[in-house]
Amino acid sequence: MTAKARALWQTLREDRTARRKALLGTAVVCGVLAWLSVWLLLVVVYIAGATAVLLRSELLRSPAGDDEDWF
Repeated sequence: MTAKARALWQTLREDRTARRKALLGTAVVCGVLAWLSVWLLLVVVYIAGATAVLLRSELLRSPAGDDEDWF
């Protein structure tokens, strides 16, 4: 009876250890994906901002053939 109980206890400990490792691995993967998504969002915001600044400066610049003062 004791051998069965020990075997059962050992199985439970191994199962708990495997669950902890799986949970830790999942947490690490989720953390890395969250970190990458934040950086990707920052890159997209930077590109959108740079595009807006470039478009604004292009739209505010006078046309190439228009050398007269308009005011």
